[in-house]
Amino acid sequence: MNQFSPFMTIAISPSPAQDDGAINAGLDVTVKTDDSTKNNDSLPEEDNLSQSSPQEFQSTDIKSDSSTSEASSDINLTSNGPSRSQSSASSVADDCPLEEPSNAKEEASSIQHHDTAPNDMHCQLEIDLPPPPPSPIETRIPSDHMFSIFTQDNTSLLSETIISAPAHYVASTPGKKIRDKAASALNIWLQVPEEDLQQIRRVIDMLHNASLILDDVEDGSVSRRGRPATHMIFGMPQAINSAGYQINRAMMEALKLGSVECLDIFIEELDRLYIGQGYDLFWTFNIKRPSVEKYISMVDYKTGSLFNMLVRFMAAKTGSAKIATSDEAESGTGKPPPPDLTRLVVLLGRYFQIRDDYMNLTSDEYTLQKGYCDDLDEGKFSLTLVHALENSPEAERSILRHLLAQRASSDCGMSLAQKHLVIDIVRAAGSLEYTLTALREIGREIEAELGRVEQVTGIENRPLRGLVEVLRV
Repeated sequence: MNQFSPFMTIAISPSPAQDDGAINAGLDVTVKTDDSTKNNDSLPEEDNLSQSSPQEFQSTDIKSDSSTSEASSDINLTSNGPSRSQSSASSVADDCPLEEPSNAKEEASSIQHHDTAPNDMHCQLEIDLPPPPPSPIETRIPSDHMFSIFTQDNTSLLSETIISAPAHYVASTPGKKIRDKAASALNIWLQVPEEDLQQIRRVIDMLHNASLILDDVEDGSVSRRGRPATHMIFGMPQAINSAGYQINRAMMEALKLGSVECLDIFIEELDRLYIGQGYDLFWTFNIKRPSVEKYISMVDYKTGSLFNMLVRFMAAKTGSAKIATSDEAESGTGKPPPPDLTRLVVLLGRYFQIRDDYMNLTSDEYTLQKGYCDDLDEGKFSLTLVHALENSPEAERSILRHLLAQRASSDCGMSLAQKHLVIDIVRAAGSLEYTLTALREIGREIEAELGRVEQVTGIENRPLRGLVEVLRV
């Protein structure tokens, strides 16, 4: 690679006078480079020629007036002639245009030739050039800096902000906060210290948000609570990764409850949640209708697990190793252990899930938030659909099966016309009325269980009764 000096000198010398001491129009030009800063080899002859072509010299206007020096501070004109001043040298240069050599050899000869005649005038045109690019050796980073990054402890550079963003997004969407309200209502009976209650809420919220993200991905939902589903914003890989991270963080928060029992509760109920979700996905993928009994068991596992985890955590933090039965509470001495809330929590989980499925098919509010009959797009077997497949005439059952099969083979769910047809069939089969009747029956059982616990504890739980009333269909 050619190396250029940051300083170049162009020496212009006229040829000997031809007549009456006149200066010949032809000028000898010598290109010099200042190699004082670098001891590099000079350019080859052909490179020097290319750098100092005749056209370039012809286009160079050599003047010594002040305007030129002001316009270009990098050009210095000096005279080395024995009997010429700078002004005369400038006038000679102006009057004598540079003469283009006839060929490369003549040009090279002209450049290298210096006439020592008395009338010779030696002009130097000094042009500052930019510094040459550094050589590869000069730009090389010392080895101790080049590889030190591989041995440094830089794990603290990454924070959880990016991985938690999908979970924070789904948590920001408006929801019913049923579990959070249930925790406050149940604490009227359980009397868990506020610090522990907040920690329990944190664990349940993390798991709930993670389950929402995974549920939308697995069901292929495009919206959640009137907003785009999390994976529609962050993509499936980031959404799934964030959900898994939240589950792991929830376990770490459960450890802060300071009880091995709480960790056991966490693992057991999370295991039940996965099993329930697994059955739901299996029936949907294989278009396999479950029985009503199997459907209720799935709900107890999938939806009831977080309710049960909540109550078991709260019972553990009141000092009881297990949720006591009402008989144990009555027979104990001193401060009675927490009441048995297992049945109440199971009923609440069933009511919540069946109500959600029913509202998805009938509620205008749900239509605005999730779209019309969104569960039909997902192919989920709700209690209403299970009943219709069991009790419709064979022709209608066949239509329902074919519609579910068509949905499974399509990436866009059911069309509006297909959904209307499904609703007509389930309504004709009495399935919507059947579901509503089931909800009312569960509601009555919840009220009965509420009364029983209030009798055992001697404490009326108005907040919990108010929550049940809000959910009433």
